[in-house]
Order: sequence, then C-alpha cells, then structure tokens
Amino acid sequence: MRMRSRKSGAEEQARTERIDRYFAPSGVLMDGLLTAQLLGDLRVAIDQAMATLGIVDDLYESSALALCRDFRILVGLRYMRLLANRSGVESEVREVLSMPLGSSELTLLEAARLYQVMQSGATWTVASDATALAPELASADKTSPLGPTDAASMIAELRLPDGRVLYRAKRHRQPVQEPGLSMEMASMLRSVVRFGTGRRAEGKVVPRSDDPERSAELAALRVQVPLFGKTGTTNAYRNSAFVGVVPGLPEAGDRLSWNAGQVVATYVGYDDNREMKRGAIRVAGASGSLPVWITTAQAVVEAGAIGDRVDLADVAFGDSSVLPIDWPDSFAGISVDSTTGLPTEEVGAGRVTLMQREEPRSFSLFEPLPEEYRESLPKATP
Repeated sequence: MRMRSRKSGAEEQARTERIDRYFAPSGVLMDGLLTAQLLGDLRVAIDQAMATLGIVDDLYESSALALCRDFRILVGLRYMRLLANRSGVESEVREVLSMPLGSSELTLLEAARLYQVMQSGATWTVASDATALAPELASADKTSPLGPTDAASMIAELRLPDGRVLYRAKRHRQPVQEPGLSMEMASMLRSVVRFGTGRRAEGKVVPRSDDPERSAELAALRVQVPLFGKTGTTNAYRNSAFVGVVPGLPEAGDRLSWNAGQVVATYVGYDDNREMKRGAIRVAGASGSLPVWITTAQAVVEAGAIGDRVDLADVAFGDSSVLPIDWPDSFAGISVDSTTGLPTEEVGAGRVTLMQREEPRSFSLFEPLPEEYRESLPKATP
C-alpha cells in the first residue's frame, strides 16, 4: 500500500506539472501570438494608467481625445491637408497614412507654392493696383476689369497705346506659418543638397561677373552659391522633379539671404506618362530633373548680379568657398557626425555643422498659436 501511494503521488505530481506547463498564463498563446500572461499584465498597466487620469466628465473633450493615438493621427492628417490648401494646393489631398510618401498628385506649380510657404512663411496673390489705373478705366469699386490673378501671373503691367494704365500688378502677402519655421526648413533642405539626394547640385552654381577683374577674383576663390532643395521620383520612374530655393541678395545688402531667394521647380517626364526606363537606365529626380534645375538656378544667380554685388570677405578669409547665409540669432551651429548624424565634439573629416534653432518650440496641434502670430492671420469669414 505504501509503494502504491508513493507511485500515485509521483504520477499526480507529474500530471500537475504537465497542467502547469500547458495551461499556465505564461504558456497559453492567444491567437498564437501573445501569451495570456502578457495580456493580463497589459490590462493591469492600462487600469493603472486610467486610474491616474481621474474622472473624465466628457470623453470627447480635447484633453481626452488627445490621449487617443488614432485621433492624433487623424488630426495630423487633417492639419496637413488644410495647410496644403492654405498654401495654394487646389488638387485633392487625401487624408491617408501614405500622405508623407506622396500618395496625392500635385501639379508642379502647386509644389512650387508649397516651397514658397516654406521659404517665406506666406502665400502671395497678385491683383490689380487700383491706384495706378486711369480713372475712366477703373470700375466703380476701383478694381481692374481683369480681376484678381494668382501668384504665378507673369504680367507686370498693361498700357493702352496712349499710355494710360489698364492693369498694374500688385502683390499681396498672406501669412501661413510662423516665420521661424522657414529657417528650419532652410537648414533641412540645405542638408539634402550637401549630403542627400540633391548632392549633385553642390558646387555646380557659381556667381559670375562681366568685369574681368571681379571674374578673376571669383575664379581664384572658387566661390559657390549654397543651394536648397529636394528631389522627387514617382513610382515606376514615370516622372521626376526637383524643387528648391536659390538664395538672393536683399536690395540694400551684400550677403546672401534665404528670404530674398527664388523658388525654382523643374519637372521631367513624357506627355503620355510612360516609364522613363531603358535597359538598366532609370531616370530619377537626381538624374533627370536636377540637371535642368541646376541650369535654371545658374540663370537666376546671373540675373540677380550676385557675382558683382556679393561680399567675398567670408570666403577670402574663411575655410569654405561656399558663400554664407545670414541666419537669425536664434539659430546656432551644431557639430554632428556625417555618418551617424549624432552630435559630436571630435575634430575630423566626418564632422559637419548643421544649423539648429535654439529656442524651445512646440509642434503640438493641441497647443495655441502665439498671440502675435494669431493677430497676423486673416480673420475668418462667416
């Protein structure tokens, strides 16, 4: 009887161990993916987190909705669509998760308008200057018979044979984003040309002069114009684009300025939208559209007479042949490793300097805009 009892006890213990092994929370897989133990731990953690929130009177108030990840994503997508519309995009922008990958189709002009907002923080429209019209030609409300036009208008003025002004363009600025953000975009787009897909353009645009002495000085210093921009390539290489900014000189200045620059957008593709592929050759943004953009940017630099007007002291006494850009006092140079992108204090060939905004700022969609910026926005119409 005792032997049978010991044998029965051993069998019972083995049976208990098998049950614990196969049916314990840590051994049961829910849908073959998560253990019951993990789900239980998650439930406890969620209950603890909810307990810290206290009693929420309205589950749909903004502070409660902001805790929902899906809601934050939805608000972000809606914000991006409205920002694009406010920036001059008239094409449909779909609020889908693939939006950052370029799932919505834009025209080249709309892409240029977006970069105009990045550069200046505002959109521009062109309308007739009523004060320049001949009295007998102006309508009762002092507007041009031609009506308003958009920012892409190339007509500066129309005159009748007798010299009377029929139309004269006048630009109107409408702020869209906080001005400091445009310089942050400048820093990012500059890095694309220095280290990214736009690096083919680095050093390709140079200032020139018809003055032989000045031209020789520019050549001796190997002066280059800093460029800003980003490539774009569609699926199956059907078309390519490059949009960027060529810095310019202020009217009374001799140092390059991002805000005084020009937005340049180029596009390469077939009219029938067929693929730009032949054998092993693929035409992408850097190989197709960027060379055209470089040629156009060179023409913009020469039209602005930058070679004759720019101050060369920084290049002559500095360690770089690239003309400097005036950055706001709120920006500072941050040394990073060109391989890892992490801040570094080591001196070497892999160390580069990026411009970064020092003052604290928030990009939260749930925080109010600064008062001074809200006052500059146009009032909503009923």
